[in-house]
Amino acid sequence: ALPIFTNNVVASVAWGGIGVQGRGVVTIPEAPGAMPSRRVNLRHSAFDAFADNEVYGATSVAIDIWDLGTRWGVRGSLDAADVIVSNTVAWHVHHFGIAPYYLQHIIIDGWRHYGDPAAIGSRTDEFHHQNAIRCSGASNVKTILRNVVIHGMTDGIVQRGRGSFDELAVETAELRNATNITVMPFTDR
Repeated sequence: ALPIFTNNVVASVAWGGIGVQGRGVVTIPEAPGAMPSRRVNLRHSAFDAFADNEVYGATSVAIDIWDLGTRWGVRGSLDAADVIVSNTVAWHVHHFGIAPYYLQHIIIDGWRHYGDPAAIGSRTDEFHHQNAIRCSGASNVKTILRNVVIHGMTDGIVQRGRGSFDELAVETAELRNATNITVMPFTDR
């Protein structure tokens, strides 16, 4: 089995709630509570489960996922399994909900994100907008959004300049934000 991220609750952390970086080989335990003993290359694999997590409060980023099933952004380099993030809730996260970077395929199913409508427009620079699902600075080959509910954010779904979803499918979504889908050019700072 590969790493499992389920039933976690993260509240009011300075930057990120749950972060996963597949930048090579990691050592994981064979069972809960066991010492790490098995080596897994996350560039060749996804994870067995990423589900039923919740991130809330004075937190900048709910979920950050990097480089699973790819070689540092070389798209199409591996035939890795889909990264599936399911049944996740983020609320009052003040920067962005999920930012998938350099993934071959990601399915976000059952994402619920509730922002603070009073905070919309309070931070006007592009870097600090409230975004629920954001692709920025890196490419994802195929992204599927299914059963997505996003309310009270500056931007619901963002495609930002140098980052792109090569294929983006929004299958079912309820979007109630200042702007529901945003495509913006990338500008270096």
